[in-house]
Amino acid sequence: MSGKSLVLLLAIGTFGCTTLGTVRDTNRLNLLKLSPGMSRATVLEVMGQRTITTHPVKYPWSVLFPPILIMYPLEMDSVTNPYRSESVATADGNQIEIIYYYTDKKKADSAVTDDELTPLVFEGRVLKGWGWSYLHQNEERYAIDLQVR
Repeated sequence: MSGKSLVLLLAIGTFGCTTLGTVRDTNRLNLLKLSPGMSRATVLEVMGQRTITTHPVKYPWSVLFPPILIMYPLEMDSVTNPYRSESVATADGNQIEIIYYYTDKKKADSAVTDDELTPLVFEGRVLKGWGWSYLHQNEERYAIDLQVR
């Protein structure tokens, strides 16, 4: 195999990898497949439920110049789908579950903040709604404090 072929294979392999951007895009597309009333199991099937290893394209030009890889190696990272979840008892004693998926990038840093997540709200294992607007509209009903979010 010639040196040019090897560089091309490395470039294709690196650019074809899953990135955090790919995870966000996929999660946003999957949100479009949801509808209120879906079961929790169906939603998890649609949205995904696994840890995804990502490869940031931090230095894409380093593939074309392999010595740069030694100086600036591509870091591996991962994101869990769902990113996190929590259960809350409502004022009337019902239990709701809020599952968060990583869908947005607000700041170019390595921290994932609440505003980069999309909440999915389940009541009785049934999807009631999703998004921060839905959660804020139902803050009193669910007896949750969203001041810190």
